[in-house]
Amino acid sequence: MEKSQLLHLIVNEAIELRLPVAKDAVPFFALIQRNRAYLRKYLSWVDWHKSIEETYRFFFFVHEGFYDKRRYNPLIFYRGHVAGTVSLFDVDMVNDKAEIGYWLGEEYTGKGIMTQAARRLLRFGFHNLRLNRVILRAAVGNQPSIAVAKRLGFTFEGILRQDKMLHGRYIDMELYSLLASEFTLAED
Repeated sequence: MEKSQLLHLIVNEAIELRLPVAKDAVPFFALIQRNRAYLRKYLSWVDWHKSIEETYRFFFFVHEGFYDKRRYNPLIFYRGHVAGTVSLFDVDMVNDKAEIGYWLGEEYTGKGIMTQAARRLLRFGFHNLRLNRVILRAAVGNQPSIAVAKRLGFTFEGILRQDKMLHGRYIDMELYSLLASEFTLAED
Protein backbone atom coordinates (compact mmCIF):
# COMPACT_ATOMS: atom_id res chain seq x y z
CA MET A 1 0.00 0.00 0.00
CA GLU A 2 1.29 3.45 -0.90
CA LYS A 3 2.07 5.55 2.19
CA SER A 4 -0.39 8.26 1.13
CA GLN A 5 -3.21 5.71 1.34
CA LEU A 6 -2.83 5.75 5.12
CA LEU A 7 -4.78 9.01 5.04
CA HIS A 8 -7.08 8.99 2.05
CA LEU A 9 -10.51 10.42 2.73
CA ILE A 10 -13.24 10.54 0.11
CA VAL A 11 -15.51 13.56 0.54
CA ASN A 12 -17.74 13.01 -2.51
CA GLU A 13 -17.33 12.16 -6.20
CA ALA A 14 -15.49 15.47 -6.84
CA ILE A 15 -13.44 15.98 -3.66
CA GLU A 16 -10.87 13.78 -1.95
CA LEU A 17 -8.21 14.33 0.70
CA ARG A 18 -4.91 12.48 0.74
CA LEU A 19 -1.34 12.85 1.86
CA PRO A 20 0.91 14.20 -0.90
CA VAL A 21 3.21 12.03 -2.99
CA ALA A 22 6.11 13.10 -5.21
CA LYS A 23 3.98 13.42 -8.36
CA ASP A 24 1.87 16.07 -6.58
CA ALA A 25 4.83 18.43 -6.10
CA VAL A 26 4.70 20.18 -9.49
CA PRO A 27 0.94 20.85 -9.50
CA PHE A 28 1.04 21.89 -5.82
CA PHE A 29 3.86 24.37 -6.43
CA ALA A 30 2.11 25.65 -9.58
CA LEU A 31 -1.04 26.27 -7.50
CA ILE A 32 0.98 28.35 -5.04
CA GLN A 33 2.66 30.25 -7.87
CA ARG A 34 -0.67 31.10 -9.53
CA ASN A 35 -2.16 32.21 -6.22
CA ARG A 36 0.83 33.84 -4.55
CA ALA A 37 -0.70 37.33 -4.22
CA TYR A 38 -4.08 35.92 -3.16
CA LEU A 39 -2.61 33.60 -0.49
CA ARG A 40 -0.09 36.13 0.80
CA LYS A 41 -2.84 38.34 2.20
CA TYR A 42 -3.24 36.06 5.25
CA LEU A 43 -0.49 33.40 5.01
CA SER A 44 3.10 34.31 5.85
CA TRP A 45 4.62 31.02 4.62
CA VAL A 46 3.93 32.06 1.01
CA ASP A 47 6.97 34.36 1.15
CA TRP A 48 9.44 31.53 1.80
CA HIS A 49 7.80 28.81 -0.32
CA LYS A 50 9.50 29.88 -3.55
CA SER A 51 10.85 26.69 -5.09
CA ILE A 52 9.91 23.13 -5.89
CA GLU A 53 12.53 22.11 -3.29
CA GLU A 54 10.43 23.87 -0.63
CA THR A 55 7.46 21.83 -1.82
CA TYR A 56 9.38 18.58 -1.33
CA ARG A 57 10.48 19.75 2.13
CA PHE A 58 6.85 20.56 2.96
CA PHE A 59 5.74 17.10 1.79
CA PHE A 60 8.41 15.51 4.02
CA PHE A 61 7.16 17.65 6.93
CA VAL A 62 3.58 16.49 6.25
CA HIS A 63 4.56 12.80 6.27
CA GLU A 64 6.78 13.21 9.34
CA GLY A 65 3.89 14.83 11.23
CA PHE A 66 1.53 12.08 10.13
CA TYR A 67 3.80 9.29 11.36
CA ASP A 68 4.40 11.14 14.64
CA LYS A 69 0.61 11.65 15.01
CA ARG A 70 1.10 15.40 15.45
CA ARG A 71 -0.25 16.64 12.13
CA TYR A 72 -2.78 15.39 9.60
CA ASN A 73 -2.30 17.57 6.54
CA PRO A 74 -3.80 16.09 3.38
CA LEU A 75 -3.97 17.91 0.08
CA ILE A 76 -7.43 18.71 -1.25
CA PHE A 77 -8.13 17.34 -4.73
CA TYR A 78 -11.06 18.71 -6.71
CA ARG A 79 -11.95 16.70 -9.82
CA GLY A 80 -8.44 15.25 -9.73
CA HIS A 81 -6.60 18.58 -9.45
CA VAL A 82 -4.69 19.87 -6.42
CA ALA A 83 -6.89 22.65 -5.00
CA GLY A 84 -5.35 23.41 -1.58
CA THR A 85 -4.81 21.87 1.84
CA VAL A 86 -6.65 21.30 5.08
CA SER A 87 -4.79 20.40 8.26
CA LEU A 88 -5.32 19.20 11.79
CA PHE A 89 -2.13 20.25 13.55
CA ASP A 90 -0.72 20.71 17.04
CA VAL A 91 -2.54 17.48 17.84
CA ASP A 92 -2.49 16.97 21.61
CA MET A 93 -3.60 13.42 22.43
CA VAL A 94 -3.24 14.01 26.18
CA ASN A 95 -5.91 16.72 26.12
CA ASP A 96 -7.71 15.43 23.00
CA LYS A 97 -7.46 18.66 21.05
CA ALA A 98 -6.01 20.09 17.85
CA GLU A 99 -6.11 23.14 15.60
CA ILE A 100 -7.47 23.23 12.06
CA GLY A 101 -6.18 25.36 9.22
CA TYR A 102 -6.90 25.49 5.51
CA TRP A 103 -6.41 27.27 2.22
CA LEU A 104 -7.61 26.96 -1.37
CA GLY A 105 -6.42 28.38 -4.64
CA GLU A 106 -8.63 31.33 -5.57
CA GLU A 107 -10.02 29.53 -8.62
CA TYR A 108 -11.50 26.87 -6.31
CA THR A 109 -13.28 29.22 -3.90
CA GLY A 110 -17.04 29.74 -3.85
CA LYS A 111 -17.84 26.11 -4.68
CA GLY A 112 -18.27 24.72 -1.15
CA ILE A 113 -15.06 22.71 -1.49
CA MET A 114 -13.44 23.92 1.72
CA THR A 115 -16.52 23.49 3.88
CA GLN A 116 -16.92 19.90 2.67
CA ALA A 117 -13.20 19.08 2.92
CA ALA A 118 -12.85 20.56 6.40
CA ARG A 119 -16.01 18.79 7.57
CA ARG A 120 -14.56 15.47 6.39
CA LEU A 121 -11.23 16.05 8.16
CA LEU A 122 -13.09 17.11 11.31
CA ARG A 123 -15.08 13.86 11.16
CA PHE A 124 -11.76 12.00 10.98
CA GLY A 125 -10.46 14.02 13.96
CA PHE A 126 -13.50 13.59 16.17
CA HIS A 127 -14.28 9.96 15.27
CA ASN A 128 -10.92 8.38 14.47
CA LEU A 129 -8.57 10.42 16.66
CA ARG A 130 -11.20 10.85 19.38
CA LEU A 131 -10.56 14.58 19.68
CA ASN A 132 -12.80 16.54 22.01
CA ARG A 133 -11.95 20.07 20.87
CA VAL A 134 -10.69 21.67 17.67
CA ILE A 135 -9.78 25.34 17.47
CA LEU A 136 -9.44 27.60 14.48
CA ARG A 137 -7.60 30.91 14.36
CA ALA A 138 -8.42 33.29 11.51
CA ALA A 139 -7.03 36.76 10.92
CA VAL A 140 -9.49 39.50 11.80
CA GLY A 141 -11.01 40.43 8.45
CA ASN A 142 -10.42 37.05 6.78
CA GLN A 143 -14.10 36.68 5.94
CA PRO A 144 -13.80 33.59 3.70
CA SER A 145 -12.07 31.59 6.46
CA ILE A 146 -14.46 32.88 9.12
CA ALA A 147 -17.45 31.99 6.93
CA VAL A 148 -16.20 28.39 6.62
CA ALA A 149 -15.79 28.19 10.42
CA LYS A 150 -19.35 29.41 10.94
CA ARG A 151 -20.77 26.97 8.37
CA LEU A 152 -18.99 24.16 10.21
CA GLY A 153 -20.61 25.16 13.51
CA PHE A 154 -17.57 26.67 15.24
CA THR A 155 -18.25 29.03 18.15
CA PHE A 156 -16.52 32.41 18.34
CA GLU A 157 -14.50 32.62 21.57
CA GLY A 158 -12.76 35.98 21.26
CA ILE A 159 -9.92 37.98 19.76
CA LEU A 160 -6.29 36.97 20.28
CA ARG A 161 -4.53 40.33 20.24
CA GLN A 162 -1.32 40.57 18.21
CA ASP A 163 -1.26 36.77 17.97
CA LYS A 164 0.51 36.34 14.63
CA MET A 165 3.35 38.00 12.78
CA LEU A 166 2.33 38.71 9.18
CA HIS A 167 4.71 40.54 6.85
CA GLY A 168 6.56 42.31 9.64
CA ARG A 169 3.62 43.32 11.82
CA TYR A 170 1.53 41.66 14.48
CA ILE A 171 -2.10 41.00 13.62
CA ASP A 172 -5.10 40.05 15.72
CA MET A 173 -6.70 36.65 15.24
CA GLU A 174 -10.28 35.54 15.84
CA LEU A 175 -10.48 32.34 17.89
CA TYR A 176 -13.17 29.75 17.22
CA SER A 177 -13.73 26.29 18.68
CA LEU A 178 -15.79 23.21 17.95
CA LEU A 179 -16.42 20.41 20.44
CA ALA A 180 -17.01 16.78 19.56
CA SER A 181 -20.51 16.93 21.08
CA GLU A 182 -21.37 19.92 18.87
CA PHE A 183 -20.00 18.25 15.76
CA THR A 184 -21.97 15.07 16.46
CA LEU A 185 -25.16 17.09 16.89
CA ALA A 186 -24.51 18.94 13.63
CA GLU A 187 -24.03 15.65 11.76
CA ASP A 188 -27.30 14.12 13.00
